Amino acid sequence: AQLDRYLADDRWLERARQANANAAGLARRLTEVPGVSLVAPVEINMLFARLPDAAVAALDCGPFRYYKLGLDQRFVCRHDQEPAGMDLLVATIERALA
Repeated sequence: AQLDRYLADDRWLERARQANANAAGLARRLTEVPGVSLVAPVEINMLFARLPDAAVAALDCGPFRYYKLGLDQRFVCRHDQEPAGMDLLVATIERALA
């Protein structure tokens, strides 16, 4: 019943679009940080980036949850991602690389 309601009014599509937009916005901001690069185009709510070691070490201090994939990092954005959390993530990376 929950899934039927979720699919019936296109709520899933609205949320998917917002999650994708959040990932695209985060990707734009990260690529403005010297030393940070994207590994692949951002086409869904996930982005794959390559960060310098100092940035990874800073993120490991928390409160961030992300995935390490060898030299790359994967970030997953939700539809209800709080802008303050993305601001903190970018600021943490910038401070680590300053």
